[in-house]
Amino acid sequence: MKDFVTGRLLDNVYQRQHRLIFVFTKDSDHADTPESCREWMQAIDDSLDEKVDEKEYSNPSIQELFKVIEKEKITPEERARMKDEYNQENAEKQSFKKGKNEGWKNGKKEGKDEGLKEGKEKGMKEAARNFKALGTLTMEQIASATGLTLAVVKAL
Repeated sequence: MKDFVTGRLLDNVYQRQHRLIFVFTKDSDHADTPESCREWMQAIDDSLDEKVDEKEYSNPSIQELFKVIEKEKITPEERARMKDEYNQENAEKQSFKKGKNEGWKNGKKEGKDEGLKEGKEKGMKEAARNFKALGTLTMEQIASATGLTLAVVKAL
């Protein structure tokens, strides 16, 4: 992970205990808000109504954040749409991959079953040819013994 302001890699990212804070930026006085969070809340509120004056902020991370936003020229709605599109594309890729794997499994099984069926039929035809060559069985008996139709036995 990189430091947002300096760009340096951070080694021990989770050295401090983290707290979950629910932010209500429209609160008028923010009297109960910790001082360290007030500037961030104002920045969030300003970014939502798109009326930002970067000079009002002393926190370098906030100033850098607004520079990135200005450079990218992406509204929060556009960023959310881009994230939704990315998530949709990722879900479609995962679904395709899953479908492809299931298709391979099913196709492999179907191919194996089809191969066994063809092999069995080929073996029965070979046996019918051999019976015909011996000349001891009738065509009907060969058909009955091999499971082939009389027409197939006669055609061999």
